[in-house]
Amino acid sequence: MSESRPIRPTDVKAGQTFDLGGIVIEIVEVIPTQDILGKKQYIIGYRIREKDFVSPVGHWFVSEDDDIKRWIKETVEFYIRVRDMLRRG
Repeated sequence: MSESRPIRPTDVKAGQTFDLGGIVIEIVEVIPTQDILGKKQYIIGYRIREKDFVSPVGHWFVSEDDDIKRWIKETVEFYIRVRDMLRRG
């Protein structure tokens, strides 16, 4: 992931993957939608993969001007904090 250019929801496609040190975020679906005021939003489904672990599908609800890199980074950081608990269950 390049740090210079933001990744917008319109740049993300199903099947795309992002590898952060062996932890892979796989994009499962990108659903365009809108909020109650009509502003364009997206529901992005993702899955975390690491070695033999595959997570259930999670979702981000993002606006059209959000940088997906931020969501990926925060998701991986959270996964690292709870990884042991998830892998036991």
